[in-house]
Amino acid sequence: FLAGQVLLMLSDWWLMVWATKYKTAKAQRAAADDDGVKYAPLLVFAGLAVATTAASFLRSLLFFVATLKASSGLHRLAARRLFSSPLSFFASQPHGRILNRFSSDLSQMDELLAVALFDTLQISVMCAAGLAIAMAVLPPIA
Repeated sequence: FLAGQVLLMLSDWWLMVWATKYKTAKAQRAAADDDGVKYAPLLVFAGLAVATTAASFLRSLLFFVATLKASSGLHRLAARRLFSSPLSFFASQPHGRILNRFSSDLSQMDELLAVALFDTLQISVMCAAGLAIAMAVLPPIA
């Protein structure tokens, strides 16, 4: 999560540097004539954008693979506990209720919990990054 946020902030910073360096088209043409590299700032920004996209994709992939493994482990544990229940439990409870409760709880855990946790972590990192930027830019009050 942190690497993706750092890359996103770095691309914003590069865009600010690029904009302040070439405030006018005349300055950009003069720099292109001097350096001979007309599209270097654009290529740097494009590289940062591709790296940010790749980091975000990798972050999402790794997170959901980890939650899938955790969900499989919890499913295995729940099934093992259900199968090791005493026979009196199965005699006193309707089979449909047991099946419905088991599948409903695991379905909610698989579908809702992973997405909610991912969003919570992403928003937390974004808030922390915004707070860090504000602390770095603004002068201390006291």
